[in-house]
Amino acid sequence: MKKLLLCVLTFVVLSIASPLHYPENFSELTAALRDGNADTVLVTERELPQCDEKMNSKTAYVINGSEGWICLNEEWVYVEDELDCKTDYQKEREADMVVTFYRELPSCDQKQDGKTGCVVKHGLGYICSKGRWVAAKDIKIFISKKNQSTNKVKTFTIKDSRDEQIYKTVVIGSQTWMAENLNYKVENSSCYQNADSNCTKFGRLYTWYAAMQACPAGFHLPTKAEFDTLIATVVEGGLMDIAGKILKSTSGWLYGGNGIDSYGFSAIPVEHGGMSASFWSSTEFEKRIPYILSLNSEITMADLPAVSYAKSVSVRCVKD
Repeated sequence: MKKLLLCVLTFVVLSIASPLHYPENFSELTAALRDGNADTVLVTERELPQCDEKMNSKTAYVINGSEGWICLNEEWVYVEDELDCKTDYQKEREADMVVTFYRELPSCDQKQDGKTGCVVKHGLGYICSKGRWVAAKDIKIFISKKNQSTNKVKTFTIKDSRDEQIYKTVVIGSQTWMAENLNYKVENSSCYQNADSNCTKFGRLYTWYAAMQACPAGFHLPTKAEFDTLIATVVEGGLMDIAGKILKSTSGWLYGGNGIDSYGFSAIPVEHGGMSASFWSSTEFEKRIPYILSLNSEITMADLPAVSYAKSVSVRCVKD
């Protein structure tokens, strides 16, 4: 009990010391206390105050159960399911506005506070809270079917003349990417868990030196800069921390980590039993420490860490 009171007191001190912001991730009580980013911290759900106009867009963290709540349209909404305003239309409520691109959202001022918007290019929603549009990736907001995304993915196929395998490719902005993992057998490449069936399903895994020589004619291993361009293209001026969700496939990822695959990149989870996927770049941070594009079930962002050249990683080739 003493520890519980100490946590609540800590939150109050932090709230006074720093401005409050809408919490984008309620997963840990310690995070809420550390950042001072919930409007209130309660012990149980029944202590939630009345959700009226005065409370609209206010947030609460419930210690019992480590749950997050937000007051929207006179109803406390439990933070649970990931928002997908493109495919989960007409289940609960409609967004206040629907736009094609993030940049088309109006200025988030006092008049817009608490309003919700769906960006159909990504199939993601945002909420105006305290002067900024926040990616509402943990709140259910839905739009009607007539407003479903019209983003048309341009796909083609290529044949690898070396082994006659056919790959789907996709145009994303100014780039043309393989929409499947490379499966060309070279030295220092392998199948996940050494099972041939996994090569058919996931493509092959390559060490960095093997990957540098593996792409078919007309394609090459992407540079870090080309991955940066890919990420910037798919977020369309929105928040960079949703790029991973946009690039991931719509199924196969553990713990509800599936993506929305708006652009047809269709990154599938090869590593750690469905937890993650990584793709080599040709750019080195320093000698034998190249960058990879890294995606994970538990986060919505796309990361570009540097790793050992000896690691076994998937390959996505980009057109010359």
